[in-house]
Amino acid sequence: MPTYRGEMPSAEARDKLRQAMIARLPQGQQRVIDLMTKVNAKYVPSGRDKVIKETFDRYLTWTLTELRYRPGKGQAMYVTGESGAGKTDVVDRLLRTHEAMQPMEMEMGTFLPYVSVSLDGRSSLANLGNDILHKAGYVARRKIAESDVWPMLPAELAMRGIFVIHIDETQHLLQSAFERKKLDSSLKGLMNDPEWPMRFILSGMPETNDLLVSDEQAERRNFSVELPAIDMNQERFLVEKIIRQLCEEAEFDCDALIKSDVPQRIAHAANYQFGRVVEITLSGIQECAMAGATELVREHLAKAYLYHSHTRGRDDMNPFLADGWASLRPGYYIIEKEKMIGTKK
Repeated sequence: MPTYRGEMPSAEARDKLRQAMIARLPQGQQRVIDLMTKVNAKYVPSGRDKVIKETFDRYLTWTLTELRYRPGKGQAMYVTGESGAGKTDVVDRLLRTHEAMQPMEMEMGTFLPYVSVSLDGRSSLANLGNDILHKAGYVARRKIAESDVWPMLPAELAMRGIFVIHIDETQHLLQSAFERKKLDSSLKGLMNDPEWPMRFILSGMPETNDLLVSDEQAERRNFSVELPAIDMNQERFLVEKIIRQLCEEAEFDCDALIKSDVPQRIAHAANYQFGRVVEITLSGIQECAMAGATELVREHLAKAYLYHSHTRGRDDMNPFLADGWASLRPGYYIIEKEKMIGTKK
Protein backbone atom coordinates (compact mmCIF):
# COMPACT_ATOMS: atom_id res chain seq x y z
CA MET A 1 0.00 0.00 0.00
CA PRO A 2 1.21 3.55 -0.70
CA THR A 3 2.36 5.55 2.28
CA TYR A 4 2.29 9.32 2.71
CA ARG A 5 2.59 11.86 5.50
CA GLY A 6 -0.79 13.50 4.92
CA GLU A 7 0.56 16.96 4.10
CA MET A 8 1.01 19.03 0.96
CA PRO A 9 4.47 18.42 -0.58
CA SER A 10 6.69 21.47 -0.96
CA ALA A 11 7.12 23.07 -4.38
CA GLU A 12 10.53 21.36 -4.66
CA ALA A 13 9.02 17.98 -3.76
CA ARG A 14 6.18 18.45 -6.25
CA ASP A 15 8.68 19.18 -9.01
CA LYS A 16 10.64 16.05 -8.10
CA LEU A 17 7.43 14.02 -8.36
CA ARG A 18 6.75 15.52 -11.78
CA GLN A 19 10.28 14.77 -12.95
CA ALA A 20 9.97 11.19 -11.66
CA MET A 21 6.78 10.75 -13.70
CA ILE A 22 8.47 12.19 -16.81
CA ALA A 23 11.40 9.82 -16.36
CA ARG A 24 9.01 6.87 -16.80
CA LEU A 25 8.01 8.00 -20.28
CA PRO A 26 9.75 7.04 -23.54
CA GLN A 27 12.62 9.29 -24.63
CA GLY A 28 10.56 10.70 -27.50
CA GLN A 29 7.83 11.93 -25.18
CA GLN A 30 10.41 13.37 -22.81
CA ARG A 31 11.87 15.40 -25.68
CA VAL A 32 8.39 16.71 -26.56
CA ILE A 33 7.84 17.71 -22.92
CA ASP A 34 11.15 19.58 -22.87
CA LEU A 35 10.31 21.36 -26.11
CA MET A 36 6.77 22.26 -25.01
CA THR A 37 8.04 23.51 -21.66
CA LYS A 38 10.32 25.87 -23.55
CA VAL A 39 7.61 27.02 -25.99
CA ASN A 40 4.99 27.46 -23.26
CA ALA A 41 7.34 29.85 -21.50
CA LYS A 42 7.34 32.11 -24.58
CA TYR A 43 5.13 35.19 -24.15
CA VAL A 44 4.00 36.83 -27.37
CA PRO A 45 3.71 40.59 -26.73
CA SER A 46 1.18 42.77 -28.48
CA GLY A 47 -0.27 46.25 -28.39
CA ARG A 48 -2.52 45.07 -25.58
CA ASP A 49 0.45 45.02 -23.22
CA LYS A 50 1.12 48.70 -23.88
CA VAL A 51 -2.51 49.62 -23.22
CA ILE A 52 -2.59 47.57 -20.01
CA LYS A 53 0.61 49.18 -18.70
CA GLU A 54 -0.49 52.71 -19.57
CA THR A 55 -3.78 52.13 -17.77
CA PHE A 56 -2.08 50.59 -14.74
CA ASP A 57 0.38 53.49 -14.58
CA ARG A 58 -2.51 55.93 -14.37
CA TYR A 59 -4.32 53.73 -11.86
CA LEU A 60 -1.28 53.61 -9.58
CA THR A 61 -0.71 57.34 -9.92
CA TRP A 62 -4.31 57.92 -8.87
CA THR A 63 -4.45 55.48 -5.97
CA LEU A 64 -0.98 56.10 -4.49
CA THR A 65 -1.65 59.83 -4.11
CA GLU A 66 -2.22 60.98 -0.50
CA LEU A 67 -5.94 60.83 0.27
CA ARG A 68 -5.95 63.85 2.62
CA TYR A 69 -9.47 65.32 2.41
CA ARG A 70 -10.78 62.87 -0.18
CA PRO A 71 -11.09 59.52 1.63
CA GLY A 72 -12.41 56.49 -0.20
CA LYS A 73 -11.25 57.46 -3.67
CA GLY A 74 -9.47 54.20 -4.40
CA GLN A 75 -11.29 52.06 -6.91
CA ALA A 76 -10.52 49.07 -9.09
CA MET A 77 -8.86 48.50 -12.42
CA TYR A 78 -10.86 46.13 -14.62
CA VAL A 79 -9.42 43.87 -17.33
CA THR A 80 -12.27 42.14 -19.14
CA GLY A 81 -12.83 40.06 -22.22
CA GLU A 82 -14.55 36.95 -23.49
CA SER A 83 -13.33 33.46 -22.63
CA GLY A 84 -9.92 32.86 -24.20
CA ALA A 85 -9.04 36.54 -24.57
CA GLY A 86 -5.82 36.04 -22.59
CA LYS A 87 -6.76 38.11 -19.54
CA THR A 88 -4.85 35.97 -17.06
CA ASP A 89 -1.59 36.03 -19.03
CA VAL A 90 -1.64 39.73 -19.80
CA VAL A 91 -2.21 40.72 -16.15
CA ASP A 92 0.32 38.17 -14.89
CA ARG A 93 2.96 39.61 -17.20
CA LEU A 94 2.07 43.17 -16.18
CA LEU A 95 2.56 42.39 -12.49
CA ARG A 96 5.73 40.35 -13.03
CA THR A 97 7.42 43.01 -15.16
CA HIS A 98 6.11 46.35 -13.89
CA GLU A 99 8.84 48.32 -12.14
CA ALA A 100 6.64 49.21 -9.15
CA MET A 101 5.64 45.59 -8.55
CA GLN A 102 9.13 44.17 -8.11
CA PRO A 103 10.25 42.85 -4.68
CA MET A 104 11.21 45.63 -2.28
CA GLU A 105 14.09 45.38 0.18
CA MET A 106 13.08 47.13 3.40
CA GLU A 107 14.41 47.17 6.96
CA MET A 108 11.74 44.65 7.96
CA GLY A 109 12.54 42.24 5.13
CA THR A 110 11.76 41.65 1.46
CA PHE A 111 8.24 42.42 0.27
CA LEU A 112 6.35 41.61 -2.93
CA PRO A 113 3.78 44.41 -3.40
CA TYR A 114 1.00 42.24 -4.85
CA VAL A 115 -0.84 38.96 -4.57
CA SER A 116 -2.83 37.24 -7.29
CA VAL A 117 -5.67 34.78 -6.72
CA SER A 118 -7.85 32.94 -9.22
CA LEU A 119 -11.47 31.96 -8.60
CA ASP A 120 -13.42 28.99 -9.89
CA GLY A 121 -17.00 27.81 -9.84
CA ARG A 122 -16.70 26.64 -6.23
CA SER A 123 -15.52 30.01 -4.94
CA SER A 124 -17.16 31.83 -2.07
CA LEU A 125 -16.37 35.06 -0.25
CA ALA A 126 -14.86 33.02 2.61
CA ASN A 127 -12.64 31.08 0.17
CA LEU A 128 -11.53 34.31 -1.50
CA GLY A 129 -10.52 35.87 1.81
CA ASN A 130 -8.62 32.74 2.83
CA ASP A 131 -6.92 32.54 -0.58
CA ILE A 132 -5.74 36.14 -0.29
CA LEU A 133 -4.34 35.47 3.19
CA HIS A 134 -2.61 32.30 1.98
CA LYS A 135 -1.04 34.01 -1.04
CA ALA A 136 0.10 36.82 1.27
CA GLY A 137 2.03 34.26 3.33
CA TYR A 138 -0.33 33.81 6.27
CA VAL A 139 -0.33 30.22 7.53
CA ALA A 140 -3.60 28.93 8.97
CA ARG A 141 -4.24 25.39 10.16
CA ARG A 142 -7.87 25.53 9.15
CA LYS A 143 -10.16 27.65 7.04
CA ILE A 144 -11.10 30.95 8.67
CA ALA A 145 -14.76 31.92 8.72
CA GLU A 146 -15.94 34.66 6.38
CA SER A 147 -16.93 36.90 9.28
CA ASP A 148 -13.38 36.73 10.66
CA VAL A 149 -11.15 36.58 7.60
CA TRP A 150 -12.11 39.89 5.98
CA PRO A 151 -11.56 42.01 9.13
CA MET A 152 -8.11 40.38 9.43
CA LEU A 153 -6.99 41.34 5.93
CA PRO A 154 -6.03 45.04 6.32
CA ALA A 155 -3.54 44.41 9.13
CA GLU A 156 -2.16 41.18 7.63
CA LEU A 157 -1.67 42.75 4.20
CA ALA A 158 -0.08 45.85 5.72
CA MET A 159 2.37 43.69 7.71
CA ARG A 160 3.45 42.08 4.44
CA GLY A 161 3.71 45.29 2.41
CA ILE A 162 1.01 44.33 -0.08
CA PHE A 163 -0.52 47.18 -2.07
CA VAL A 164 -2.31 45.42 -4.93
CA ILE A 165 -4.62 42.39 -5.06
CA HIS A 166 -5.37 40.78 -8.41
CA ILE A 167 -8.55 38.67 -8.52
CA ASP A 168 -8.83 36.59 -11.69
CA GLU A 169 -12.07 35.09 -13.01
CA THR A 170 -14.01 37.48 -10.79
CA GLN A 171 -17.30 36.59 -12.45
CA HIS A 172 -17.43 33.38 -10.40
CA LEU A 173 -18.49 35.44 -7.38
CA LEU A 174 -21.16 37.34 -9.28
CA GLN A 175 -23.65 34.51 -9.71
CA SER A 176 -26.36 36.17 -7.62
CA ALA A 177 -27.30 39.68 -6.56
CA PHE A 178 -26.68 38.67 -2.93
CA GLU A 179 -23.13 37.43 -3.61
CA ARG A 180 -22.38 40.48 -5.74
CA LYS A 181 -23.50 42.80 -2.96
CA LYS A 182 -21.38 41.00 -0.36
CA LEU A 183 -18.29 41.05 -2.61
CA ASP A 184 -18.87 44.70 -3.46
CA SER A 185 -19.05 45.61 0.23
CA SER A 186 -15.98 43.54 1.16
CA LEU A 187 -13.77 44.99 -1.58
CA LYS A 188 -14.84 48.54 -0.85
CA GLY A 189 -14.04 47.98 2.81
CA LEU A 190 -10.44 47.09 1.90
CA MET A 191 -10.16 49.91 -0.62
CA ASN A 192 -11.35 52.51 1.86
CA ASP A 193 -9.42 51.29 4.90
CA PRO A 194 -8.03 54.49 6.47
CA GLU A 195 -4.71 52.91 7.50
CA TRP A 196 -3.87 50.66 4.54
CA PRO A 197 -6.15 51.11 1.50
CA MET A 198 -5.87 48.29 -1.02
CA ARG A 199 -5.82 48.52 -4.83
CA PHE A 200 -7.57 45.87 -6.90
CA ILE A 201 -7.16 44.51 -10.40
CA LEU A 202 -10.32 42.59 -11.28
CA SER A 203 -10.07 40.44 -14.38
CA GLY A 204 -12.83 38.31 -15.83
CA MET A 205 -15.71 38.09 -18.24
CA PRO A 206 -17.45 41.32 -19.33
CA GLU A 207 -20.01 41.12 -16.49
CA THR A 208 -17.13 41.84 -14.08
CA ASN A 209 -17.56 45.50 -15.06
CA ASP A 210 -20.82 45.57 -13.08
CA LEU A 211 -18.97 45.13 -9.80
CA LEU A 212 -18.30 48.20 -7.62
CA VAL A 213 -20.33 50.40 -9.98
CA SER A 214 -23.14 51.38 -7.64
CA ASP A 215 -23.09 55.11 -8.22
CA GLU A 216 -21.98 57.71 -10.73
CA GLN A 217 -19.01 58.71 -8.56
CA ALA A 218 -17.65 55.16 -8.59
CA GLU A 219 -18.00 54.94 -12.36
CA ARG A 220 -15.83 58.04 -12.73
CA ARG A 221 -13.06 56.62 -10.60
CA ASN A 222 -12.70 53.17 -12.12
CA PHE A 223 -10.07 52.27 -14.71
CA SER A 224 -10.79 49.63 -17.31
CA VAL A 225 -9.34 47.78 -20.28
CA GLU A 226 -11.38 45.53 -22.55
CA LEU A 227 -9.57 42.89 -24.59
CA PRO A 228 -11.52 42.75 -27.85
CA ALA A 229 -11.76 39.92 -30.35
CA ILE A 230 -9.21 39.84 -33.17
CA ASP A 231 -10.42 41.53 -36.34
CA MET A 232 -8.86 39.48 -39.14
CA ASN A 233 -9.45 42.26 -41.67
CA GLN A 234 -7.13 44.48 -39.67
CA GLU A 235 -5.11 42.15 -37.44
CA ARG A 236 -4.11 39.09 -39.43
CA PHE A 237 -0.54 40.20 -38.71
CA LEU A 238 -1.19 39.51 -35.02
CA VAL A 239 -2.14 35.87 -35.65
CA GLU A 240 0.87 35.48 -37.94
CA LYS A 241 3.10 36.95 -35.20
CA ILE A 242 1.82 34.42 -32.66
CA ILE A 243 2.45 31.51 -35.03
CA ARG A 244 5.89 32.73 -36.07
CA GLN A 245 7.22 33.51 -32.59
CA LEU A 246 6.02 30.23 -31.07
CA CYS A 247 7.43 28.25 -33.99
CA GLU A 248 10.74 30.09 -33.71
CA GLU A 249 10.91 29.06 -30.05
CA ALA A 250 10.36 25.45 -31.11
CA GLU A 251 12.79 25.87 -34.04
CA PHE A 252 10.04 24.82 -36.46
CA ASP A 253 9.50 26.25 -39.93
CA CYS A 254 6.09 27.83 -40.61
CA ASP A 255 6.61 30.05 -43.67
CA ALA A 256 4.35 28.05 -46.00
CA LEU A 257 1.64 27.77 -43.35
CA ILE A 258 1.60 31.53 -42.75
CA LYS A 259 1.23 32.21 -46.47
CA SER A 260 -1.84 29.94 -46.67
CA ASP A 261 -5.33 30.38 -45.20
CA VAL A 262 -4.36 28.56 -42.00
CA PRO A 263 -4.01 31.77 -39.92
CA GLN A 264 -7.68 32.50 -40.72
CA ARG A 265 -8.61 28.93 -39.80
CA ILE A 266 -6.74 29.22 -36.50
CA ALA A 267 -8.47 32.50 -35.66
CA HIS A 268 -11.87 31.00 -36.49
CA ALA A 269 -11.21 27.91 -34.36
CA ALA A 270 -10.13 30.24 -31.56
CA ASN A 271 -13.35 32.28 -31.74
CA TYR A 272 -11.06 35.20 -32.64
CA GLN A 273 -9.67 35.40 -29.10
CA PHE A 274 -5.95 36.10 -28.61
CA GLY A 275 -5.37 33.57 -25.84
CA ARG A 276 -7.10 30.80 -27.74
CA VAL A 277 -5.02 31.52 -30.85
CA VAL A 278 -1.95 30.91 -28.68
CA GLU A 279 -3.42 27.67 -27.26
CA ILE A 280 -4.37 26.27 -30.67
CA THR A 281 -0.96 27.10 -32.12
CA LEU A 282 0.70 25.41 -29.15
CA SER A 283 -1.41 22.29 -29.65
CA GLY A 284 -0.35 22.18 -33.30
CA ILE A 285 3.30 22.54 -32.31
CA GLN A 286 2.89 19.63 -29.90
CA GLU A 287 1.51 17.44 -32.70
CA CYS A 288 4.39 18.51 -34.93
CA ALA A 289 6.86 17.54 -32.20
CA MET A 290 5.09 14.23 -31.53
CA ALA A 291 5.39 13.41 -35.24
CA GLY A 292 9.11 14.17 -35.19
CA ALA A 293 8.64 16.86 -37.86
CA THR A 294 10.35 20.23 -38.11
CA GLU A 295 7.74 22.16 -40.09
CA LEU A 296 4.29 23.07 -38.75
CA VAL A 297 1.62 22.24 -41.32
CA ARG A 298 -2.17 22.26 -41.43
CA GLU A 299 -2.40 18.52 -40.74
CA HIS A 300 -0.77 18.99 -37.34
CA LEU A 301 -3.41 21.54 -36.37
CA ALA A 302 -6.19 19.32 -37.73
CA LYS A 303 -5.03 16.39 -35.62
CA ALA A 304 -4.62 18.56 -32.53
CA TYR A 305 -8.12 19.96 -33.02
CA LEU A 306 -9.50 16.43 -33.25
CA TYR A 307 -8.05 15.58 -29.82
CA HIS A 308 -9.46 18.75 -28.23
CA SER A 309 -12.98 18.69 -29.68
CA HIS A 310 -15.83 16.36 -30.57
CA THR A 311 -14.91 16.16 -34.26
CA ARG A 312 -13.50 12.64 -34.35
CA GLY A 313 -15.06 11.09 -37.45
CA ARG A 314 -16.55 14.48 -38.38
CA ASP A 315 -14.02 16.01 -40.77
CA ASP A 316 -16.74 18.34 -42.02
CA MET A 317 -16.74 19.96 -38.56
CA ASN A 318 -12.96 20.32 -38.27
CA PRO A 319 -11.97 23.84 -39.41
CA PHE A 320 -8.54 22.58 -40.45
CA LEU A 321 -10.02 19.93 -42.75
CA ALA A 322 -13.37 21.31 -43.94
CA ASP A 323 -13.43 23.31 -47.17
CA GLY A 324 -16.35 25.30 -45.77
CA TRP A 325 -14.60 26.08 -42.49
CA ALA A 326 -15.75 29.72 -42.53
CA SER A 327 -19.39 28.61 -42.21
CA LEU A 328 -18.68 26.60 -39.05
CA ARG A 329 -19.51 28.07 -35.69
CA PRO A 330 -16.40 29.86 -34.33
CA GLY A 331 -14.68 28.05 -31.49
CA TYR A 332 -14.42 24.38 -30.62
CA TYR A 333 -17.18 22.18 -31.96
CA ILE A 334 -19.28 20.83 -29.10
CA ILE A 335 -22.19 18.45 -29.67
CA GLU A 336 -25.35 20.35 -28.87
CA LYS A 337 -27.36 18.89 -25.99
CA GLU A 338 -30.58 18.67 -27.97
CA LYS A 339 -28.83 16.42 -30.50
CA MET A 340 -27.85 14.06 -27.70
CA ILE A 341 -31.37 13.68 -26.28
CA GLY A 342 -32.67 10.18 -26.87
CA THR A 343 -29.32 8.81 -28.04
CA LYS A 344 -28.75 6.74 -24.91
CA LYS A 345 -30.39 3.34 -24.79
